[in-house]
Amino acid sequence: MLFLQLDCLEDAPMSSSIPRHELVAIEAELERLREVLTRAESALDAADKFNAAAKRALTMRARAGTAERAVSKKR
Repeated sequence: MLFLQLDCLEDAPMSSSIPRHELVAIEAELERLREVLTRAESALDAADKFNAAAKRALTMRARAGTAERAVSKKR
């Protein structure tokens, strides 16, 4: 939504009621928010990788327990 609003602002005539310095401030804030979003996406990717590794570890632990029980029964 913000992108659409800024696109409209960029296309607005120079006699726009929004002062140029405010547009510059809005663009700077937008860039800051893009950086925050990029960091959040990176953190989410890292969390996804951690969760996948944790699931693999749990599966391996469960298989090891099953193997131990099978060996114990054969003794």
